[in-house]
Amino acid sequence: MADAKKFSQAVRGHWGGGVENPLHWRLDVVFGDDKSNLRKGNDPVIMTSIRHLCLNLFERE
Repeated sequence: MADAKKFSQAVRGHWGGGVENPLHWRLDVVFGDDKSNLRKGNDPVIMTSIRHLCLNLFERE
């Protein structure tokens, strides 16, 4: 159990220590933003807007 706790602290430290801001962390973890294959045309901009809208709606709830 101590190893899992140590691991989770290291992951949180990595994401929260300036490498990524909390918004990007949520976009990546919740929506898999870094794995997205959208690269052409307006698709990346549209999906980013939709993801941000969804996060805002989640936060309001």
